Amino acid sequence: IHVQKDHPALWDFPTEEHANWQWWELLTTSFPLDLTGKARVDEPIVQMIDNWVRAHQLGLIFEFNIGESPVMVCATDIVSDLDNRIVARQLRHSLIEYMKREAFRPKSELSIQEFREILGNR
Repeated sequence: IHVQKDHPALWDFPTEEHANWQWWELLTTSFPLDLTGKARVDEPIVQMIDNWVRAHQLGLIFEFNIGESPVMVCATDIVSDLDNRIVARQLRHSLIEYMKREAFRPKSELSIQEFREILGNR
C-alpha cells in the first residue's frame, strides 16, 4: 500500500508510508475501489499498489465532494467487532475525528453517477 502518512485523516492512526503490522488485519478485510480513469479524484489517502502490468489506481481510503457535501470512503471493515479489533477501532476513530475538523475539505468533486461507477456492484 501507499499511505499519505501526514494526511490529517491519519493524525490519530500511527502509520508509515507503507504497510506495517497494523495494516495486516485491515487489508485482509478490504475491498479497494478502482479509481483508474477518475482524474477528478485526488490521490487516495491510502491506496493499494496494483501489479505493474495493470497499474490500476486502487483506493482504500479517499475523499471527495458530491456538490457541497464532503464524502469519506473507507473500503475496509472498520465497523464490526471493534471490541476485539483495536486497530480497526483506532482507524475508525481517526477518520471520524478528521471528519469533525475544519480540515475535512476534500478538493475533488464527483457526481453521484461517477461515484456509482466507482462502487460498481458493491
